[in-house]
Amino acid sequence: MSAVLSIRRVTVADCADIIALQSASWRAAYRGILPDEYMGEALESEMRQRWQGNFARDPNPEFVLAALRDGALAGLIAIWRQDGAGFIDNLHVRPDLRGQRIGHALMAEAGRRLHAAGIGMAWLTVFTLNAPAVRFYDSMGGTPTERIMEMHHGKALEVIRYEWTDLARLGRAG
Repeated sequence: MSAVLSIRRVTVADCADIIALQSASWRAAYRGILPDEYMGEALESEMRQRWQGNFARDPNPEFVLAALRDGALAGLIAIWRQDGAGFIDNLHVRPDLRGQRIGHALMAEAGRRLHAAGIGMAWLTVFTLNAPAVRFYDSMGGTPTERIMEMHHGKALEVIRYEWTDLARLGRAG
C-alpha cells in the first residue's frame, strides 16, 4: 500500500513539528556549508525563535503549507508576500523522505495557490554549494536570475536567485 500525501495550511499546533523538520533538513542539507558549531543548539534556538515569531505575527499564514504523509509532517513550504511577489522562504522535506516527490508536490500546490491569489511571480535564493537543491529548482522550471554573495553565520556564501514567472505552469509541475 502506498503512503497517502496531503497538503494543508499549517497551524500554530504544527510549530514544534516544523521546528524539528526544518532543523533536521538544515543539518542534512547544509552540513559542510554552514559552520558546524551552528548546527547544534544554536540552530534549534534560531528555528524556535523564528517560527514562534512567525506564528505570533500571523497565526494562520496563507501560504505556509505542510505536506503530510500518512498524517505525519513530511515537508513544508513557507512563502511570504513581498513586493507583490511570493518569496519562498523555506522548502524542506524530511531527510529520510527526500526523492519521493514531496518537494515537487509542495512547489506545485504553492504555485496553484499563489496563481489563484493573483500573485504573478515567486522567487527564492539557494546556496550555490547546495547542488541537490540547485538541481531541484532547475527541474521545477526556475530561472536563475542572479548570483550574489551573502553572509550567513560568519561565512560569505554565494547564492543563486531563482524566479518563477508562470505560476500556473509551476502549479502543473507536481
